[in-house]
Amino acid sequence: MFDLHTHTHHSCDARATMLELAVAAQQAGLAGIAFTDHVEWFPDDGAYQYLHVDAFFAELEAARAQVNGALTLLAGVELGNPHTFPAEAATLLAAGPWDCVIGSLHWPGGAPGWRRETFAAGMEAAYALYFEDLIHLATHG
Repeated sequence: MFDLHTHTHHSCDARATMLELAVAAQQAGLAGIAFTDHVEWFPDDGAYQYLHVDAFFAELEAARAQVNGALTLLAGVELGNPHTFPAEAATLLAAGPWDCVIGSLHWPGGAPGWRRETFAAGMEAAYALYFEDLIHLATHG
């Protein structure tokens, strides 16, 4: 079994190092883990310009050396709204040898999905906007 969605200190919402997560994955009996740190392009997002690709891959190589093949460590990334920022997403994806990519939708219709004002028109309208944007992401992201 693999965990294909984890965040390290390379994401604004986590603090663990890759090696700490690798040790925990190994102790849990996993065969591997993917580090899928956030990338967002909306300036109001905490993940905006947070991930530094060179530092991410340097730490990944060091963690791989530490586990010495006992656990598969994958390079992943969680792209927020890649369909809204296709050029930026393409540039980021070209910046490294990614093993897996997750598309996420934290900003449906360009609105922060975790803030109260996104739901001002009601829950049904907010979810309609989310699913409309999600279809766009799945089709074009």
